[in-house]
Amino acid sequence: MLPRTLTQQELWAEAKERFGEHAIDWAFQCPSCNDVATGLEFSRALADHPRKHRVFDRDVRYGDVFGQECIGRTLGHGAGRGCLFVAYGLVPGPWQVAIPGRDKPMFSFPLAPAPEFPARGGHDPQCAYVGGIGACTCSQPTAADDGGR
Repeated sequence: MLPRTLTQQELWAEAKERFGEHAIDWAFQCPSCNDVATGLEFSRALADHPRKHRVFDRDVRYGDVFGQECIGRTLGHGAGRGCLFVAYGLVPGPWQVAIPGRDKPMFSFPLAPAPEFPARGGHDPQCAYVGGIGACTCSQPTAADDGGR
């Protein structure tokens, strides 16, 4: 099966339609273990398990690995989540994204399926509480006062 090929702009447009404007809310699905991880989850995992960037003299940021590595690679062995699969490895992709200014496309995991709303107590998809991430910003009940929905 040939990988899906799209431009960076097409990827961003699809992600924004599915998850909203903020990349930290976007989610990719590992094609090996099917784990779904958001940018926020990667950001938190890298804060707990920092590592140095191979090229630049700085710590790895979620945007460096998000959509290209399974979160299990960042969380480490025994985390109970994810695997070590990478989109840029021996078995690439399954998506290819054409990046402006690059000769070759980069490989990427596919975007995760769109979240099902109102699965979490009727919260708006842009609400900070969705997924239990933060305080409710859409005035819907939270797990603390809605029986854990």
